[in-house]
Amino acid sequence: MTLSQSTTINVRVDESVKRNVEILFDSMGMNISTAVNVFFKQCLLEEALPFQPRAKRSSSLIEAIREAQEQAIKNETSNMTLSEINEIIAEVRQDKRGKQ
Repeated sequence: MTLSQSTTINVRVDESVKRNVEILFDSMGMNISTAVNVFFKQCLLEEALPFQPRAKRSSSLIEAIREAQEQAIKNETSNMTLSEINEIIAEVRQDKRGKQ
């Protein structure tokens, strides 16, 4: 049986993030090094990140989406199909061209 060689990786991370992940990983019975190794091995198995990276939506975007949803419900347009929406857009564009 041969032992695999290990190497050291230095990573800079916010101190509060480090403290919080130490607590989290400790509750799972592992340390940061073990968690990083699990992450790397899962990346290799999937040949990709083992999760879908996403940008966090800003509160103003979330509020705009909620407002648009409320307006659609109020105007009774919340169940419109994409075809119906495109028809309305085409009509508005046609009206604009006729007024120019």
